[in-house]
Formats: sequence, C-alpha cells, structure tokens
Amino acid sequence: MINLKIKGGLGNQLFQYAAARNLATLNNTDLNIDYSYYNHSGADTPRQYLLDLFNIKPVKHIKSNSLYQVFDLINKILRKLSLNKNLYFDKYYFEKGVEFDDAFLSLKDDVWLTGFFQSAKYFSESIREEFKFNGPNNIIEAGESVFIHVRRGDYLNNSTYESCSLDYYNQAINLIKEKIVNPKFYIFSDDMEWVKNNLNIPEATYLSYSDHEDLYLMSQCRHAIIANSSFSWWGAWLINNPGKIVVTPSKWFRNKTINTKDLIPDSWIRI
Repeated sequence: MINLKIKGGLGNQLFQYAAARNLATLNNTDLNIDYSYYNHSGADTPRQYLLDLFNIKPVKHIKSNSLYQVFDLINKILRKLSLNKNLYFDKYYFEKGVEFDDAFLSLKDDVWLTGFFQSAKYFSESIREEFKFNGPNNIIEAGESVFIHVRRGDYLNNSTYESCSLDYYNQAINLIKEKIVNPKFYIFSDDMEWVKNNLNIPEATYLSYSDHEDLYLMSQCRHAIIANSSFSWWGAWLINNPGKIVVTPSKWFRNKTINTKDLIPDSWIRI
C-alpha cells in the first residue's frame, strides 16, 4: 500500500494525489488516503476534501498510525532547524522543498507520504483521466478563450506567498494580445471587487462558482494567465489544447531563493 497524508486546498490535493497514485502504479499496489486534516479547524484557511468529486480510482480512507505521528513530530522539529533536504525514515517520506526529488519514484510499497509534490515530474499524463469531472454548463465561448486567475484573500497576509502585482497581470494581458487574435478573457478571483477596480478589461467575463466548478471552467479555456497558485496551475495544466499559451509569474514565493524550475513547465512563459 501507498499511504498519503493529504492536506491543503484543491490544487494541493491534486498534486499530492497525482504523485501518490503514480507511485502506487509503479509499485502495482493500492492507494490509501488519510484526510483527517479536514476534520478540524486548525488550518490557517479552512479547506474541504474534494477529490471524491473527480473520476479518481478507488481509495481506502484510513488514519495515520502512532509511529507516523512520532516521525511527523521529528520532521517538524527538523524543518524548524531549516535542514534543507527531503527526509526518509524507514517507511515514512517527508518532502522538504519544492524541487523535484527523483528518489521519490524509487520508493517502495508500504510507505507513508507527506508533502506537496508540486511538479509534473511526479506523475504522468495518464492522470488526466482521473481528473475528469462534471462542472457547470460550459459557458466558455468558442474561440481564443483565456482565463485569468487573480488570487488575493489569504495571500495578503501570508509569510510564504504574496499576491501577484497589477503590473504582472497587465504585462501578461498585453503578451496574450500580441500572440493571439481576438482573445476572450474570463476572470476568476477570490477578490472580484479588486479586480474590477484595478484590471481594465472591458471585454472580460467575470466568473465565480465553487472551487471545483471554477477549476472546470478554467480547464475549458484554450489559454491561461495564472497566479502563483497550485489551483490555477492545475486549471492551466488540464487545458486540452496542444498549442495553449500559459503565462505564469516568475516569482512564486516571497523567498526569492526558492528554485521553481521543477514547478513551472518549460513551455510556460514566465514574466
């Protein structure tokens, strides 16, 4: 069995599941998920477990054992000491940084996984089949549709991330207009009032549904301008357009020394 301790919002859930499912496939075994993170209110931003809305393969929902709790505590202590490496105790793997760890794919059966695994290098294209789901009636018009994701909310007072600047979005929009004839913009945001007051796009359509419905509509567009967010990362990655243009911020974290070379696909445009 591959056992996954899952946490975070929808984008993070997709990253974690994709990596764990790929490892389970490589080991020809099943996947178990502990989602007890969602059973309490201790998270900084309340989240819901949403993977059951997707076409994922059957998983068994379990609780982590007492030995995991011990190693989890050790891991948290070591993280506070800023030991910059992935930690692998026997049968317990804890991801430290955002760079891809090729040793992950060599992990064997009966292992517990903890981390975010934010890189397409952890999984294969086949995960698209499991991430198919039903969304609202498709209101994305035919033509050169482009979604813009603006994340503010919890990023405004966050020690790890900061909201992308207005200058980033203006540059990204101008770049899209240079490369695409008659783009149609669809804007998704957790702060739509700010967007309407600051992004001057008269032809834009503003959309706001639930997380998984927004993700579905993003994936129905042909191109994307994303935020430094795993949520809009997946919206862009799931777009089924071989010629898609994806614009992404070059700065993903407040800490500029963090290397995002494995997080952002090579074909995406950084600005």
